[in-house]
Amino acid sequence: MVASGLRWIDKRRDARVVAGGSVLVHAHGGARGRVVDVSAGGARIELAREAPRFAVGDRISLELHLDRRDATWLHFSGLVTRARDHEIAIAFEAVPVDFADRVQDELLDAIEALAASQILLVDGDPARRELLATELRNAGCHVEETATPLEALDALGASGGVRRLIAIADSVPAAVADELRAYVADAHPNVRIVLLGGGS
Repeated sequence: MVASGLRWIDKRRDARVVAGGSVLVHAHGGARGRVVDVSAGGARIELAREAPRFAVGDRISLELHLDRRDATWLHFSGLVTRARDHEIAIAFEAVPVDFADRVQDELLDAIEALAASQILLVDGDPARRELLATELRNAGCHVEETATPLEALDALGASGGVRRLIAIADSVPAAVADELRAYVADAHPNVRIVLLGGGS
């Protein structure tokens, strides 16, 4: 039931997963990087310090390898949609046929490992939040719902950070969602983070 529910949501919005992986960018002389998060439609990449600068609108090709036991190097092409410091966001133009399924597998792995675990859901969209919370509860997870990052921080503090997963939706402003992700990753390194929303 979780799988079918999440696939239904994904028809409307790509689910982004914070998933480790290596990247080789074939543009401007080449660069190496690490995946920050990835979806079926794009990725955010942290580039090595010595990497050349990229600009919004640059068309690039890259190879990506997720940190999974059965992963292989996959080839993509796309456009740079955001570039700041050593981080770029890419909207994929050409994607390997089964890549959407691989991203879905990464998301489901995070959830299936959490049966009966505590999940903190952060989403300002009541209808979407209720739908996902219901699916997760039907899968045996304990879900606490919050609408804002401030409510999420209060919930994390009240629980002593005892959470296995926090799902953050893009219905909060993107910059705020990024700040919340960065805070949770730093303050609660054992918490798995899933980002839900439309492009990286």
